Amino acid sequence: MTDHTERDDPLHAEFALLKKSDAMRAPAFGTMLQQAKLAAAAVPAEPARTMVVHRSRRRFVVWGGPILLAAGLSALWVMPRRAADREFDRLVTEWSETTRSARHSPTDALLALPGSEFLGRMPAVGNAPGGRS
Repeated sequence: MTDHTERDDPLHAEFALLKKSDAMRAPAFGTMLQQAKLAAAAVPAEPARTMVVHRSRRRFVVWGGPILLAAGLSALWVMPRRAADREFDRLVTEWSETTRSARHSPTDALLALPGSEFLGRMPAVGNAPGGRS
């Protein structure tokens, strides 16, 4: 591994020179602050604006909005439904009635495991003929 200090020293010196030249060109903070205060005092302040209410716009929103909403909803209700929509509704209704009547799918037999008939009843424990043990 090589020693990097011989390359780092000239870089440090160059950065120090740049830092000094920047510091010499920068104005004093107090002077900048004073100039900003003078510039702000020279600009006249805007008068406070009062809220102007446009009655015509408000009236339209208050009355026109609900009227337009009601007109749109009634147009959707009155519009005739397309034949494709009616056919889709009929098929969905028919399918849901079919699935209610057939609770088992055609592949239910594939899910039956060997010995699953024993899972539905309790095993007999002990040999008590006609009595409890």
